[in-house]
Amino acid sequence: MSRMAGKITGGDNTGSGFLNAGYADTDMHFRNSYLEIIAGSCAANIIYSAENNSDKGWFIAGTGLISYSGSTVMMDQQDWDNVFSAEDPESVLHGIDGHFAAIRWDNDSVRFYTDVTGLRDIYILVKDDSIYFSTDPLTLAGQSGCDIDFEEFGSRWLLFNQISHNSIFSGMKRLVAGSSARVTFRNRLQISYKTYPGFTAPKSDFLSAADFSQKLESLINITPPPGKQISLSLSGGMDSRVLLSYLLKTKNDRFETHTFGDPGHPDSLIASEITERFSLNHHQFNSGIPGIDDCINGIGEFSASTLVNNAASAFLQLQNYKLINGEESVLIDGGFGEIWRREFFYKLWLQGKKALIGKNVKGIIPHLMLHRADIFNDEVKILMQRGVEKQIEEALTILPEPTAQNLTDWLDLFAIRTRLPNYYGQEQTRLDNHLTAVMPFIQPSLLRNILRIPERNRKNGRLFREIIRTNQPQLAKLRLAKGDGTYPFYLNTLQVRLLSKLRSRLRLKKHPSENNTRLLLMKMKDFIHDSIGSENFRSAPFYDHKKITGMVDSYYKGDHTNEYDLDWFLSFEVFRQMLKKVSKRNSEHQIGCVSYKLNTQK
Repeated sequence: MSRMAGKITGGDNTGSGFLNAGYADTDMHFRNSYLEIIAGSCAANIIYSAENNSDKGWFIAGTGLISYSGSTVMMDQQDWDNVFSAEDPESVLHGIDGHFAAIRWDNDSVRFYTDVTGLRDIYILVKDDSIYFSTDPLTLAGQSGCDIDFEEFGSRWLLFNQISHNSIFSGMKRLVAGSSARVTFRNRLQISYKTYPGFTAPKSDFLSAADFSQKLESLINITPPPGKQISLSLSGGMDSRVLLSYLLKTKNDRFETHTFGDPGHPDSLIASEITERFSLNHHQFNSGIPGIDDCINGIGEFSASTLVNNAASAFLQLQNYKLINGEESVLIDGGFGEIWRREFFYKLWLQGKKALIGKNVKGIIPHLMLHRADIFNDEVKILMQRGVEKQIEEALTILPEPTAQNLTDWLDLFAIRTRLPNYYGQEQTRLDNHLTAVMPFIQPSLLRNILRIPERNRKNGRLFREIIRTNQPQLAKLRLAKGDGTYPFYLNTLQVRLLSKLRSRLRLKKHPSENNTRLLLMKMKDFIHDSIGSENFRSAPFYDHKKITGMVDSYYKGDHTNEYDLDWFLSFEVFRQMLKKVSKRNSEHQIGCVSYKLNTQK
């Protein structure tokens, strides 16, 4: 990530030795009498105005966007200077598109800011009369020995995504989704926090499809920095096709496309058909399954940076981002496009209306659950369940009253509040480690209009189909991909769901793809056995050790019915080992420098 970490002492900061300034990807190291900041990884996503020993400056990790007359540019140092020179910088920051974590300091305070959608966050830890901060929570957890707070982690493991905006580590404060903090040190260090209400604006006048399209076009029509071009993540799905339709409409000649994974998968086949028809420069990236050491390190980096958002095998697909030349490309991605198709929390809308309107928390939970793996002991499962209930109760308090009339709007606000910062945010942070990436569908200037578009236009992909047909009618003649199959462009979302269920029941697959999860788990066999045989594993107080050992033994004896569970266990176990590793104070893992090499010994 455009990684940033630091320490505020409020006094003599010389020779602190807290930050490791010597690691290879350091791009910025600042120190004055009370503040120290170190930053590194992807220089394109780091911008600052600071001179060592100065009492005034600012630092940005991420990317800011400004729209000018139908197009969008990335903010430079002068743009950010203008923001921080404003009378109320925080209000200005709340109106800016992009994703960023920001720090600003002067001679009596340090202030922290986050973007309103929650794509970047900052973690703060108060300890030993100092305040530590980082965009990587594991570095703070390692510094202080913070444990996983299973009440907070519960919704991350049991539901589609975490519900709260809190840190999953005990004793650590998380700033996200427009929240901010101020540290003062006139007499002693004091810190105060401020939250942001979020996207809860009531409906005003309806927004037409044409007006929405015009705003979206300006966000897609990005002028890349000199020497760079747009690289569009193109799949066989709807959302990336919408983005492509604008690029084709504007005849933008500074873009190419890319697709990840098996070239024979429907996503890849349709993407290839599209790019051939329009004579586009297209790249198919497929890293495959790397060697065992790279698998271990890849899973470690992935699970640590995304806080166990995905099963271990997901890194096989997402590792392909590293193949894109970040020095030459600005990636555009269709992430979160589902919000404009009324796709999120469909099960809750379909089956849990009564429970939601009645604020029946126990009735809501089953419709939000996503099974991962049953690996924790009963005591921890009780804590996680308790945390889930608390977080849903809090969301019901913060968001507008759910009613029969506003239910779909409520679910979209719920998705913006919970899924953006707790799923997409971690992936954005991970991507920022490698390249500059922008998701147009997530930008605040667009999301603030979500309630102005009538539900009938959003659901079933109606809005996006209209945009595609208007921008580039030829794209409406090509099939769309979903899962392992394809379907005609004209089918709506409900019809696609029914077709997918029918294919599943009939066990019809358009693409007999290899089971990459199984291939990965077989390659990781020795690592997994070494892990569960180690004292490190046996001393972990939250595991159901007997159940995990039985799951592993049965899998490698040929019973693959628990393959999904083992995939998720591997993700969490590598994450746990990472946390254990960075907690060793005498190791190489100092704040601001995280190595992902693991070594499991019996």
